[in-house]
Amino acid sequence: MTPLLLMLACTENGLFVRQTDPWAGEARIAVDPLAIDFLTAELSEERSRTVTLSSVGAGLLSIEGLEIEGDVGFRVEEEDLFVDLMPGESVAFEVFFSPTQPEDHQATLFVSSSDEQTPITEVSLAGRGLSPWLVVTPNPHEYGEAPLGCESTRNLVAQNVGNAALELSAIDTIGNGDFSVLNGPELPLTLQPGAWADIEVAWVPGVTGFNTGGQSFISNDPRAEYLAEQSGTGLATDEVEDRFPIDPNPPVDLIFAVDQSGSMDNDAEALAENFETLITTLEGVTTAWRIGVLTYDAGCFNNGVLKAWTPELSTEFAEAVTAGEDREISDDEALFKILDRGLRQLDACNSGFRREDAPLHVIFVSDEPERSQEQAASWTYDYWLGEYNKVVPESLLTPSGVVDTEDCNEGDAGYSEAIAATGGLSMSICTTDWAQYAEDIALATLSNAWQFELTEQAASGSIQVQVDGTTSSRWTFNPGSNSVQMNGLQEASEVVITYSVQEECP
Repeated sequence: MTPLLLMLACTENGLFVRQTDPWAGEARIAVDPLAIDFLTAELSEERSRTVTLSSVGAGLLSIEGLEIEGDVGFRVEEEDLFVDLMPGESVAFEVFFSPTQPEDHQATLFVSSSDEQTPITEVSLAGRGLSPWLVVTPNPHEYGEAPLGCESTRNLVAQNVGNAALELSAIDTIGNGDFSVLNGPELPLTLQPGAWADIEVAWVPGVTGFNTGGQSFISNDPRAEYLAEQSGTGLATDEVEDRFPIDPNPPVDLIFAVDQSGSMDNDAEALAENFETLITTLEGVTTAWRIGVLTYDAGCFNNGVLKAWTPELSTEFAEAVTAGEDREISDDEALFKILDRGLRQLDACNSGFRREDAPLHVIFVSDEPERSQEQAASWTYDYWLGEYNKVVPESLLTPSGVVDTEDCNEGDAGYSEAIAATGGLSMSICTTDWAQYAEDIALATLSNAWQFELTEQAASGSIQVQVDGTTSSRWTFNPGSNSVQMNGLQEASEVVITYSVQEECP
């Protein structure tokens, strides 16, 4: 209620009262400050500044609301601020700034009041967002059409367009697995403002129709995850159905090539002591296994071909893997060479070992690098793999090794490359657990027991496998050998594999 001033006066006609409003003067407003610079703030940060509205006129000042126009990021909580201020009174409120982009932000705060000279008072607002900001181009990208199994590639540019360092920690594939990263930077990667990295991505359609996928970029960008999306249309090719009856007692062949140099005595003996674990694991699936042991230069199996019905089997194996400890061997550290000789004599001293359809698992045991290349520079690991594949198809051959993976002696050069190239087991001879190794070797051998070479070259991603009418996911596909490898088929009778034929790519 507006206060009133009563004034009394006397006249010759008597007493009268005059009523006067003391705040009926001009209303004036003062705003402090008239400009606010919040300076720099991170995108996850919120800053605030106080604005004070004061009544500095002779009359009552009415505040009639607040409004902000301009960039998103500025706000006030008292937009519906309606208050009357007597002369000399003030009211304060907070203006908040939380940047949404790593750039300059500007806006204006409008204060409405009953000040007739300045009914709208403007307060300029400014601030700058500080943040990394990832942009990947092109995004999205359309590969177009491609036959199943045909690769299309694209180069992406990942750039930090923000104003703080970007820490790129991961690039993951999204979609159905047909999209991948071929070449990219080593992660984690720091990109300073304006810096970029080239990333080569690929799409190989495995299913017909429209495919979607791409990459997920994980970084300290405030969005955390950034999606680079790609798409393409897979074109249908001929479909094939291959049927394979299952052998309930599948044949598997193993060769142990054992280095007999002076430092190997204990390891050869430990392998012999854990032979029972190896055989027990194997015979949980099949008794149709055969084992050959190579240590001597000639390449003939020590004690011949070992089978499930070999008399005194454990003793025969122990003698075989320790034979040669008297060092009557010149190539004991050149196991690739000794194995090659052994495979060349499958119709001679090693006859009765090899079954044409059986997978062959070769286990090299050595604490030295493979020494064959020291005799001829061309005898690299891939040279020997090529020689072995003349006798054993690539789809059926897997080299593994108990070798010097930890550089406790002179390393595992030669062996490590051959093992990696074929997906074999790499086990350390430095910190051995021979009981576990024996079991792992047996399980890896059995995992190769059911390999099915397809009649036509299959388009990767189009393969579907059924075991006795039920869809299975327990398989892997090797495009190089065009074969499907399965696990655990002891109780099965038939495997049916359907796939699309890989056409010649443009």
